[in-house]
Amino acid sequence: MVNEYIEELSHALSEHHAALMVGAGFSKNAQKISKNSKSFLTWTELSDVFLRKMYRDEQDCKYMSTLRLAQEVEDVLGRPALERMIQDALPDLEYIPGKLHVELLALPWSDVFTTNYDTLLERATEQVVTRRYNQILNKQDLLNSRGCPRIVKLHGSFPSQKPFIITEQDFRTYPREFAPFVNTVQQALIENVFCLIGFSCDDPNFLSWIGWIRDNLGKQNMQKMYMVSVSSLSIAKVRYLEDKNINVIDLSKLLPEETAAEARLQHFFDLLRTQVEKRNQSNNWFDGNKINLGQAKTLTDYCDVYKEVCTVCPGWVFMPYKYRNRTEYLFSNMESLKYKNGVWAKADS
Repeated sequence: MVNEYIEELSHALSEHHAALMVGAGFSKNAQKISKNSKSFLTWTELSDVFLRKMYRDEQDCKYMSTLRLAQEVEDVLGRPALERMIQDALPDLEYIPGKLHVELLALPWSDVFTTNYDTLLERATEQVVTRRYNQILNKQDLLNSRGCPRIVKLHGSFPSQKPFIITEQDFRTYPREFAPFVNTVQQALIENVFCLIGFSCDDPNFLSWIGWIRDNLGKQNMQKMYMVSVSSLSIAKVRYLEDKNINVIDLSKLLPEETAAEARLQHFFDLLRTQVEKRNQSNNWFDGNKINLGQAKTLTDYCDVYKEVCTVCPGWVFMPYKYRNRTEYLFSNMESLKYKNGVWAKADS
């Protein structure tokens, strides 16, 4: 099934109907500027930071959600203290985007959404030469933002695009305070296949958005979503995701002999890129403007042209409708051929 999912995702990419959601896990692929750089914490590790700050006996509350712990930090220590803890735990400027960041953004996503506060994706675009992204850091940036793919920072952004969405109160008020973001993501979910990478799918906002689509359109009408996992998930987790129309692309099954997460992701990106390029070549079967029929005088000349076109044909059983005009253009030129002296040729030749 993994290969089928990748093929379906690559098809959506080639048709420019695939969007991307990037979570905190993907930031682990960034490169340290120095050996002394702090580690980038995941969502779970950040939760542990809050836990150690607020409780001496961690066993009593280790099952509390990150949202609840962050709320308690804000209630007791204040919002500035909470934001400093987040920035200390995610040392953005002590890292640079890794190779995988660049390769991910080089793929033809219709839009890129992220719940990450760090600026790795934005900085990675500086090394992407084949595409340009608009950066959406706040609601106002959404105005007139279409025209090229966007990187939409849904939960705030370092250094100062606040609030960083993390507390129970933040998530409770998000639909009202950030309604343009909610509308943008929901519209993208309706229109596009979604790829989720470094994303646990436990984000309350995300669950609310896909729940809204399911309630209004029905599960059978939802676009496919694919969660990329570098390691195997439990059967319970897979079933939970499938119930929400999220298919798991388990890279450990795709590349079982390789245990490094970076190598598995690299292989996945290579497969996607190769399949997208192959589909694009098929979609650009031939360009009628580049076929020189002016030099064709005889039936043999025309047959040589058609033979060349057929050689590069992708091998469809039925030709896609959009190519019919091109082929009609080729065959219409044969109407000027006349049978003369035992040869089919143009009347003026």
